[in-house]
Amino acid sequence: MVLSELKLKRGLTSRLAKVIDDKIKIFPNPVIDRLIIEGEGAITYSYVVYNQVGNQVASGIITGKGKIDLEKLEFGFYILRLVETSNASERIHKILKL
Repeated sequence: MVLSELKLKRGLTSRLAKVIDDKIKIFPNPVIDRLIIEGEGAITYSYVVYNQVGNQVASGIITGKGKIDLEKLEFGFYILRLVETSNASERIHKILKL
């Protein structure tokens, strides 16, 4: 299933106008404690993690390679939204937290 829209809290909708192609790797999935993001070079990404009801549970900025700490989150599915800050291209990724 491809996510073309992400419905957020209060009816906000984020459409995938541009998609970050294979410039970035996101692993492991399923994740136990830390999600690793590996981008190309010094590209900067902002990220937001949403729970199943659309509440923001984590956010931050990653340049190049970084980790997102998900250790305190409960078991379940989450949505990761990555936005490349230089050109506003974005990627939506479903994550399973164990």
